[in-house]
Amino acid sequence: MVKAGGWPKVDAVTVTIKPGQTDRRVAQARARLDAEAAALTGQPAPAPPLNPEHFDTTLAGRIKVFQRHHQLEPDGTLGKLTAQEMSVSAEQRLRQIELNLARWRIGPPEEPET
Repeated sequence: MVKAGGWPKVDAVTVTIKPGQTDRRVAQARARLDAEAAALTGQPAPAPPLNPEHFDTTLAGRIKVFQRHHQLEPDGTLGKLTAQEMSVSAEQRLRQIELNLARWRIGPPEEPET
C-alpha cells in the first residue's frame, strides 16, 4: 500500500454522519475503504454508486467492519474517531506495525527477582 501511494484520507468530522445523509466525507470514506480492499484482495475497487456522497447501508456495514478492526465502537457511523483512524496514512500504519513487531521480537520485560 505504501509503494502504491497509500490510501485517501478522510477530512475531519465534527458532527457524526449517519446512514441516509449526504456529505463529501462519505465519498472520502468510501474511497479509503475501496483502496484498502483493493490492496488486500488484488481486485479492482467496485464501481462507486451513482452518488458516492450518499451514506448507504452497504457503506455502514463496511464502516462497522473497519471500526471493529480498529477497536472502535462499531456503530456504522462516520464520527470523529472513525475519521481520524481513516486518516492515518499508510506510511504511519506501516511504521506502527514495524514498531509492534520489534516489541514482539524483544518480548515482555523480565520480571525482577524477589
